[in-house]
Order: sequence, then C-alpha cells, then structure tokens
Amino acid sequence: MNKDKILIVDDNASNIQILANNLAKAKYEVEYALDGESAVEWVESELFDAILLDVVMPGIDGFETCRQIKNDSKHKNTPIIFLTANDDLETVKKAFNAGGVDYLTKPYSQEELLARLATQIELNKNRQKLKNVNQYLEKQVEKKNKELKKAYEGLKVLDAAKNEFLSIISHELRTPLNGIIGSVSLLNNMKLEGDIQQVMAILNDSVSRLERYSLYAINISNTKLSKNAEKYFKAFKWGAVFSNAIQVFQRNNSVGVSYGVDFDRDDREVLGNEELVLLSVVALMEVSLSFGCLFKEQFLSYYKNGSVYFEISDAGTPNEVVIIDENSLSYSSNSHMKRSSFIELYFVNQVANIHKGELKFSTNNDGTKTTLMLPVN
Repeated sequence: MNKDKILIVDDNASNIQILANNLAKAKYEVEYALDGESAVEWVESELFDAILLDVVMPGIDGFETCRQIKNDSKHKNTPIIFLTANDDLETVKKAFNAGGVDYLTKPYSQEELLARLATQIELNKNRQKLKNVNQYLEKQVEKKNKELKKAYEGLKVLDAAKNEFLSIISHELRTPLNGIIGSVSLLNNMKLEGDIQQVMAILNDSVSRLERYSLYAINISNTKLSKNAEKYFKAFKWGAVFSNAIQVFQRNNSVGVSYGVDFDRDDREVLGNEELVLLSVVALMEVSLSFGCLFKEQFLSYYKNGSVYFEISDAGTPNEVVIIDENSLSYSSNSHMKRSSFIELYFVNQVANIHKGELKFSTNNDGTKTTLMLPVN
C-alpha cells in the first residue's frame, strides 16, 4: 500500500525535523522545503497528498505560496493546512482566502495535527472518488443516450415503413372494394327472394364495415405520415361539428336507434382539422353503439376550463367483448371484438394527440363513459 506523501514548508529546520519525525511514525512519506519559492518549484514536478505550510517565511509568505500552488491545476484540490504562531482573525481569514482548508496555531498538539491531516486527506480522496464516479456515470449516460438515439432512429425507419405499407394496403384495398360495392348496389336493385335477401343483407353490412375500416386505416396512415400537422390547422366551430356528427350518425344508423342529446350550444372554436374531428366524434358514437343499450341523454357536449368535451355512455365495459351477431342467417357466424381492438378508437386517440387533447374511459355501475377533450382556440 502506497504511503500518503506530505510536503512540509517551513523556514525553521528544527520545526521541520520534529514534524517530519512525527509524520514518519504515522506512516507518511515526508518531503520538505525551507521557503515558498522552493515549494512552488517543487510542486511543478511532484504530487503531494497534503501540504503543511508556515505563514511567516523569507521571500514570499505562506499566503502567496498557497495561491501560487493552487494556481497549478494539478494541485487545485490538494489540501493545504497552515501552521503559524499568529492566531488573530485577520490572519485566519487570509489563510482560508488563499486556498487553505485548515489552520493550526503554534504550539499545537501533534495528535490534533495528525487527526486533522488524516481527515483532510480522506476528504480529498473521497471527493476524487466522487468525481471519478460522476465522470463514469456521465460517460455511461452519454453512451446510453447514443444507443437510445440509434434505437429511436431505427424505430422511426420501421414506423415509416409500417405506415407506408398501411397506406399502400389501404389505398390498394379501395380498388377491389369499389368494385364489390358497385356489384352489391346492382344486386340490391334486383328482385331477390328467400335466403338470397338474407345473404345480401349480411353482404351489405360486411361491405359497409370493410369500407369504414378502410377509411379509418387510410386516415390513420395519413395522420401518422404527416409532418407538423398543426401548421395546417384552421379554426372551426365545435357546435357545428357536433351537430354534423349527430346527422351523420343518424343517417348511418337509421334503423332502431334511439338516443338523447344534451348539447351546450355555443360558438366556441377549436383549432385543428375539422374533418378528422368530425370523423372522430362519429367513430365514438359507432363504437358505443356496438355495445348496445343506448341511454337517454347519451351524447353530451359541454365546455369546461378552456376545453370542449364530448361524452358518450354505453352499457359495456372497457375490456368487455362485444359480439357481432349476424342472426339473420340459419348458421352461426358470431365474431368477438374487445373495445380496445376497434380501429376507430386507435384513430380517435391519434386525432386527440395531434390536437393536444385526450381520449379517456371511465366506468360505473351502468357501463362505460367515453370522453373526448379538445382545447379551444
């Protein structure tokens, strides 16, 4: 184990001899200088764990010696303890202002000196350890940040590829789908009987659902691919959008649908994409309808704390499986969907995010309340 190296700076050889003997007994390696100039010259080529420095010496005094040693970056943190017969307050202040870490007045106890010296050396070593740990942690953080940045760039490439694929599939799907829609429309104009009519009813519903999913897929793709979407936002009347959404919902679900509206009719404006917001409100109505049991006063719109809110309630739970039953057929063709699997909700959440809004769900004994919040302009 290496011994701690101490430099004694004192113009009195007798003081140096006594102090050096005591330090040697305490297992320290000792060097000495008889004046400040020699000490400053010595530390240019040697490193010390601590320096014991007299104040009154020929040539430069202890204060100036301390300042010059501290100006050397190698000894910036080297503990310097002043040893002097002067105990006035002004001398003590000068010692600490010059860069000293401790001060002992002659005559002093050798035990006290050794205790203070050991404490200052240990403190300095611990500070250096802490500095090394911080440097290591900074390097690790920098390394991890580079790894995360690289991973993020890779995810961006994958996300762009996924969105491009989704966009291509969605658009390509429209071509054969338009053909199917046209063919179904022609068949609907024909006189059909029996089971054929039932099959056509199922086909109509399935084509309508597929068309809707294709629309949402295209909008999801376009929304994710668009950069700085807010640059193209325009102010629109929330009340008008809500009213239009009710009309679209009524038109799409005209058979056996009952609902209530409690609508705060005002002219508050939302800054955003009016078409996407309209489609989002209709989408939430469509999803809620899938869970049945439409309540009176089901669709609510109101203003609160700088935002407009659209609330819709149904009898389902957020994790409940909804059963889509084509019971007009003689054979079983039930399909099961969780609320979270609805592409409409993914789309609405995306629209809420780009508008700095929020989509959330809450439950009670009656079912689930879905809330869309959008900040006003």
